[in-house]
Amino acid sequence: MQLKYGKVKTLIRLMILLLFSISLVASAADKHSNFVIFLEWQAPQQTLVESRRLNSNYNLPPDAWIQFDFGTRGPSITVGNNYYALQTSLAPVVYYSSRFIELVHDFTQDNMVVYHFIDGNWTEKPIYQIGQESGTFMSVDTDKEVLLMIHGLFTGDYLAWTDAAKYLSRFRPDLEIYAVDYGTGYPLQQYAAWLETIICQGVPENSKINILAHSQGGLLSRVAIEGNPAVSSRVKRLITLATPHLGVDYGESINSAAIKVDQFIPEIGDLIVSSAFIAELNSLIESLDVEYYFVAGTSKGHLSIYWDILELFSNEELKSIVSDAVVEKDSALGIGLSMDEYRLKFETAEFPVNHNTIMSDSVVLDQILQWLK
Repeated sequence: MQLKYGKVKTLIRLMILLLFSISLVASAADKHSNFVIFLEWQAPQQTLVESRRLNSNYNLPPDAWIQFDFGTRGPSITVGNNYYALQTSLAPVVYYSSRFIELVHDFTQDNMVVYHFIDGNWTEKPIYQIGQESGTFMSVDTDKEVLLMIHGLFTGDYLAWTDAAKYLSRFRPDLEIYAVDYGTGYPLQQYAAWLETIICQGVPENSKINILAHSQGGLLSRVAIEGNPAVSSRVKRLITLATPHLGVDYGESINSAAIKVDQFIPEIGDLIVSSAFIAELNSLIESLDVEYYFVAGTSKGHLSIYWDILELFSNEELKSIVSDAVVEKDSALGIGLSMDEYRLKFETAEFPVNHNTIMSDSVVLDQILQWLK
């Protein structure tokens, strides 16, 4: 696949940061004792000293120091001076560093593909990709229910659904589970067009499937369902998890900054609450014989530390705005859209989970099982 040349510099920076993070963690992953990088700033000499031992002796006490700790207790960072020290876990940083691998891959993926979940695992290769000549490929018969999973932006690829697929199939062995996978760097309308093709190509006429979508994936699903009768006639119900139906709103300063990266990641500009995409999607909601179910998360979990930092640069009270650390609760529940008036059935639910754990939390999945009955 060809790399999009406008994003080469961005990818190089991401790869450098990723390799640096991996090297630090890997160097200590198999050690029984902690590996420590201990940095100190000594004012009189005004030099930065690096040591690999905590018990190093210095002639003068440090005015400030930073300690990176990678070991059996997990990664952490401690910042302090002669009077005060603050320690916090680096687990979220390590987690999101791993996401850089997926991001690099996403920038090279220029279509949408479909995987099938069989015997507890996803197929090794896609069973379908856009542009492929194929007959219907989603198994639809009287003894089976089809569930198509659609991931979001920066929350993993189709593999992010593995735990959910295993859990749901354990209690519903009659479910035929599929998942789409797509990259990064296109407007949301493009992804929706690909999804329309997959549903129209993969699902036989007079058959219906269920869609389970996370975050941005819910918006793609709505565009496909609400804009194409050939799609809506093939969908029985749509379940969205932490989808920003009203857009995302992080305050004026952060929204403005997000829009500036639109040329590299158009999806971000489309997701902002004031975007033309969100306005068009919600401007005319018509009646459809499709069931809609919206789920919101209400806990930031380990992601809260990032919003503590962002609040330092914003005049907005971000803690009260962002409910699951990415999407505000009212947006995830579609408050104000009056979906109950225009859908065959409409229900909402909220759970104390964050934007990522909502995909695999057992209580959330139990609710999904109830809706799939």
